[in-house]
Amino acid sequence: MLNANFSYESIIRALKNGVVPQEGFEELIVGRAEEINMFDKELDYVSRGGGSTKFLQGEYGSGKTFLARVIREKAWEKNFVVSWVELGRDVKFNKLENVYFKIVDGMRTCNYRDIPAFEYILQEWLNRLEEKIRYDEELNPLNPDDQQKLNRVMDKEIEKVLQSVGAYSASFTNAIRGYYQAFKNRENDVKNGAVGWLKGEKNIPHQLKKQFNVKGNISKENALNFLNAIVNLIVEIEYAGLVVVIDEAEMIHNITRSDFRNEAYENLRKIVDGTMNNEFNNTFFLFAGTETFFTDEERGIPSYQALSERIASIEKEGFKDLRRPVISLSGFDREQLTEVSYKVRDIHSKVYNWEANKKMTNEVVDNLIDRMMTRFDIEIKTLPREFLKVFIDELDLLQQNPGYNLQDESLDKAVKRVEELSKEEIGESHAI
Repeated sequence: MLNANFSYESIIRALKNGVVPQEGFEELIVGRAEEINMFDKELDYVSRGGGSTKFLQGEYGSGKTFLARVIREKAWEKNFVVSWVELGRDVKFNKLENVYFKIVDGMRTCNYRDIPAFEYILQEWLNRLEEKIRYDEELNPLNPDDQQKLNRVMDKEIEKVLQSVGAYSASFTNAIRGYYQAFKNRENDVKNGAVGWLKGEKNIPHQLKKQFNVKGNISKENALNFLNAIVNLIVEIEYAGLVVVIDEAEMIHNITRSDFRNEAYENLRKIVDGTMNNEFNNTFFLFAGTETFFTDEERGIPSYQALSERIASIEKEGFKDLRRPVISLSGFDREQLTEVSYKVRDIHSKVYNWEANKKMTNEVVDNLIDRMMTRFDIEIKTLPREFLKVFIDELDLLQQNPGYNLQDESLDKAVKRVEELSKEEIGESHAI
């Protein structure tokens, strides 16, 4: 387990580079208590057999990824399997079979957060099924005849489970059977080929696929059914369910061809409908995207009526409804910036063994935030990522250079840099 100081240093390094820390970010939670509480209840509902799809809306740097990672931690605490997927050039949402592969390949558990979990899930389910059959049928594992009977009953039970969740497919069933037999016979090439096919890999040699009796690949037509089948296996081995986080969802908006883009929105609609209608039990999808993704009438969600109608709801200015499908995240106000500044300053002190509050005093922090508000002319809500990046730069300068002080000119330069970074981020989010 990582020691606290290493974790703190990782936080500072990540923030200085403008990225969300991989761990330890709970130390920086500010101003999101209501949202976190809502997601906590949402996960409880899903763990009881429900399905849910939520969206996080906000500009780059507004804290979407940060909050999504908090939700991932909550999901792990509640014994969910979690998969984190970032859309991009190699993951396009109009190719549902590609998204399926990324979801299954990205599955992780609380105890093994850095190790792919799918094969473990499959093994554990098969082991439990085998144990149940041995017990029910009173089979002796050392008796060859009993072993043959076990294999026959296992084949029937595998097929029965897949039929019960509406995911029956000869190839899908054969791949699980092939994996089971290859595992027992220590045929590693066949075993790896079968698990690869089940995950959605497409580069499996034809001759290898013949050995576990499958044809073709997992396709956009059956990908969601097969994902649903895997969720049922997850629940049968006593996990709470599956949480899928889709980050950078605005990449759907950036798909150039309208037919591909509409296909991606149709796939998203299917997921929304599936969770609303409880076709996806014990499954929670979370999509995080920029403002443009939700508001652009030409290429965003509003351009696809069937999806837009599903997630649209009335917003009333000044009032929150966290039960809406779309949760909007604004930047930090003065009070929140001050609170997170103090937290980062304390962490910086621990990492570099100095008293940061002696040079980056409360008065200096307040002055920095006041100047930023004044420069932008209004009581704005600032993107926390840009502010913290510049704030840590200033802490580093103060700690390494005894002669450096945050005087008027330095404060103005820091504020200007925050403004420049914010414009760059917002500009990039609207770029096509």
